[in-house]
Amino acid sequence: MRSKIGYLEIINKSSISQRFRNFTSGSKQLDDYLKSTQKLNQENLINLPLFFIPYNEFDDIKLLKKGGEGIIYKSVWKIGLNGLEPEIVALKTLLNKSDMKKFINELDLQTKLFSTYIPLVYGVTKDFNNHYMIVMEYAKNGDLRNYLINNYNNLNFEDKLRILKEIISAIRDIHSNGLIHGDIHPGNILRSKNSFYVSDLGLCHPYTEKRNSRIIYGIPPYVAPEVFLSEHYGPEADIYGFSIIAWEILSGKKVYDNCPYDFDLIQSITTNNKRPPPINGTPLELWDLIQSCWDKDYTKRPKAKEIYTTLVKWLLFDKIYITWENDLKNGITENFIYITNDFDDDFLSIDNINNSNKVTGSTLSIHDRILTGKTTSSIISNNSSPENDDYVSMQIDLVIPNNLS
Repeated sequence: MRSKIGYLEIINKSSISQRFRNFTSGSKQLDDYLKSTQKLNQENLINLPLFFIPYNEFDDIKLLKKGGEGIIYKSVWKIGLNGLEPEIVALKTLLNKSDMKKFINELDLQTKLFSTYIPLVYGVTKDFNNHYMIVMEYAKNGDLRNYLINNYNNLNFEDKLRILKEIISAIRDIHSNGLIHGDIHPGNILRSKNSFYVSDLGLCHPYTEKRNSRIIYGIPPYVAPEVFLSEHYGPEADIYGFSIIAWEILSGKKVYDNCPYDFDLIQSITTNNKRPPPINGTPLELWDLIQSCWDKDYTKRPKAKEIYTTLVKWLLFDKIYITWENDLKNGITENFIYITNDFDDDFLSIDNINNSNKVTGSTLSIHDRILTGKTTSSIISNNSSPENDDYVSMQIDLVIPNNLS
């Protein structure tokens, strides 16, 4: 387990403060902030110390991905954090490169949100075009989707529960600081060494921050229905995103993979309560947990700390996954989701999923596609949708009819 004190010991041993104490970022506002983190570190453990690292310390800089709020590069830090050997790091620059307030805000969130399952921030740098970049820990094993593509067939229930626990642990830490992540999806779940991290805090904001309800960022399947309907934007939205990710971890599939992420999908989620279908072989306890997390009434969704407690109980105390594995091995299916008939899972309404231990084709209500194209009577986006195979958060400008509920 990574600890704040352990990280500070590495900082002290690496003499990073001596190596970079005389460098300036060229921005008094940023320099003052960096110095404040170093001062706070000397007095208490509120923040991790941050430093300005000269750009010529980095080599082999390559574009990694473009997101809704910034661009991520992969680079080699020539002498690394410990000052002894090269280290691969990530460099992030914001799309709005002139917004220093936003840049410092993301830095501040990242340092205060020290968590075993959130990437570390080492400092900042500035490229030759005077664009500031956040220097952070690099997750060398890619994102969750790539991991599932390559490893799903080798995962057992224990593995899946551990992945869920690591993801919800990061969300719990974010929420315990009075913040909302705001962009939970598989592209922001990264794997490094043997752990998963929740990354990209570009849309992270306090519960109390007033948001423009007509402008929403995200990837439609992972955005909570109440956010689309401008009813509420709280931590419950992160729990909804977690539930969709949990479904993908259990199924090994990309959610709604055979339909476009467009107006029709948003309408189906908000007005028809569309949710992913049951998964054969899923333990009922686990399926009930997932369903509670995507409940259309956001007030009924469990809190992150409650989900974390449940998963820890199943993993460490009950070790319930052993029972699940043995039951399936022995053909005991009464405590698992079991679908007897094939069905088109594209438009499945949660209002019609029978919660009994055997789900049959006749108990599932399949909704035909209501809309065949863009229409002003539904939720409208003025922006184009991303391709289904890209996890790129986009801005969704909504015009919501008064009669949509």
